[in-house]
Amino acid sequence: MSSRLLFEAGFSRFHYGFACFGMAPPDGLVSLIPVTEQSSVNGRTNLTYRGIYDPLDFAYNDNDATPYNWRASTSYVTGAHNLKVAYQGSYFISHAGRVPNTTQLRYIFNSRRDAATNNIILNPIGVGYYLTPRWDQHDRTETVGLYAQDQWTRGRMTFQGAIRYDRASSWAPAEGNGTTATSKFNPQPITFPRTPEVTGYNDITPRIGFAYDVFGTGKTAIKVNVGKYVQAATADAIYSSNNPAARIITSVSNRGWTDNNGNFVVDCDLLNPTAQNTSAAGGDTCAALGGSNLNFGNANPNTTTINPAILGGWGVRPYDWQFGTSIQQQVLPRVSVEVSYNRRWWGNFFVTDNTLTTAADYEQYSLTIPQHENLPEGGQQATFVAITQAANSRGAQNYMTSETDYGDARTSYWHGVDFNATARLTNGLTVQGGTSTGRGVRDNCAITAALPELLGSQRVDSCNATEAWTTSFRGLASYTVPKVDVLVSTSIRSLSTTPGGGVATNGASLAANYQVPNTVIQTALGRLPANALPTGNTTVNMMLPGQLYSLERINLMDMRFAKIFRFSGKRLDVGIDLYNLFNSNVATAYQQTYEYTTNGAAWLTPTGIAAPRLARFNVTMNF
Repeated sequence: MSSRLLFEAGFSRFHYGFACFGMAPPDGLVSLIPVTEQSSVNGRTNLTYRGIYDPLDFAYNDNDATPYNWRASTSYVTGAHNLKVAYQGSYFISHAGRVPNTTQLRYIFNSRRDAATNNIILNPIGVGYYLTPRWDQHDRTETVGLYAQDQWTRGRMTFQGAIRYDRASSWAPAEGNGTTATSKFNPQPITFPRTPEVTGYNDITPRIGFAYDVFGTGKTAIKVNVGKYVQAATADAIYSSNNPAARIITSVSNRGWTDNNGNFVVDCDLLNPTAQNTSAAGGDTCAALGGSNLNFGNANPNTTTINPAILGGWGVRPYDWQFGTSIQQQVLPRVSVEVSYNRRWWGNFFVTDNTLTTAADYEQYSLTIPQHENLPEGGQQATFVAITQAANSRGAQNYMTSETDYGDARTSYWHGVDFNATARLTNGLTVQGGTSTGRGVRDNCAITAALPELLGSQRVDSCNATEAWTTSFRGLASYTVPKVDVLVSTSIRSLSTTPGGGVATNGASLAANYQVPNTVIQTALGRLPANALPTGNTTVNMMLPGQLYSLERINLMDMRFAKIFRFSGKRLDVGIDLYNLFNSNVATAYQQTYEYTTNGAAWLTPTGIAAPRLARFNVTMNF
């Protein structure tokens, strides 16, 4: 509008869809009943054939989402001030669909091979069935953000300050939730009214920054910043947890069935949950439904309930604070170094409590950590928890609420120091490089003491984790060869070894999932684990978080060569990019199961390596 006043506005929308678990091709057959063969007569145990199949829910996902985003702002700039007031909004449409085959059935066989004829004798032992020809879940999430910020320069000091208001809410619409289709299992459509989910999170968050030219020469600067940020609002987790369509039991995965008449048709009334034996009339035998399957077609009474207090209000939404301070120094003309300290900490965690159990329903037992060169505490004792048989038989009735309902809020933060150097030399050579050293610290022992079920297969002392310091290096260089106008550039990254012998890769530490025979646990615990057979195993993780990340140092280099053409005020780059220049096959993922019988012979076997060297040709025009 003028040299000082600027108005901006923008809008975006995009759509994406995805499916998984054996989606049929457009011309694929979906009218066949899938069969899961539990025996190995076909050469592989649990082989599924004749149709689409998800191991958990014999159907495929047909999902899509459409995010809308919009913004508007006004900026007023003077010599000393840069003031901005803005609005941001979003509307997220999320859809999850489940589509079985048209028969809505799945068979389970346990077949055998006839010794005399070598023929396979098919033996139906179970049937699974899906409620409708299609089941849909729709969620909507809406956000509003308002903020005002100002940057003010006075002498050698520059201050930045901002305040932001955020609101997020979500709901399940009446349209598209459930199914409008009918079938033998649902003679009527199943629909739901509009249902609130997150009723409204409200937060006011500050952002502050400060920079100071120490000597007034423009060569030494001290910078400080601190700000609070709220968790992103999407259509998953808490924002879709109250959708009534997500609470309906839409499938029975395996109901006992004996095909007495051998026609491979379930001659039972599957809508009848009781045991049936119609063999006298030429029919079949079907087992009674039990557990949550008794509510097939209805809401699952064991679905997690949510404390309404965490579905809305001021200061309820999960958040993180970020703090940083740095000093930047020019050491030579066009050459500077910077050292910074950064810290990030999190709050407002939610937990899920099985209200049918208490801390007294969990017993502790200790196992000896096996001796292995990559297990830092080999030979020492690790303590785990196990639920009692009586408590386990009660089942689960989960309740999600704030963790502070059970004790002091957990400690969770990351902090580290960065060093960076930058040189922009007069001959066109640019070089940057630096290191980043840091570690995470977490302590939620007060919460796990009240809710031992949160530990799962983890060690009791895993609630208090102080990771080892890890250091990574990153660097780049760029140079344009004069006269021939050829651009040469490279980037390198190196992830260094931790004291535990590993390398910090993507922040997720490795596990040693120890498959312990239940008889060993019986000796340590004084009884078998709940609902466990003496011939079975129980898996526990012998590693603490942050003890081990990887076994190899990861060093990767990329390069680019491009010829520059200049004409009519335009620039054309014709080049080649080489990723993983030296074709490193360093391991990036590992087998994390530690077998008891082999003492971890296959543990940490690489299961993934760096992507191989790749050449990409490209043309870029700048105008």
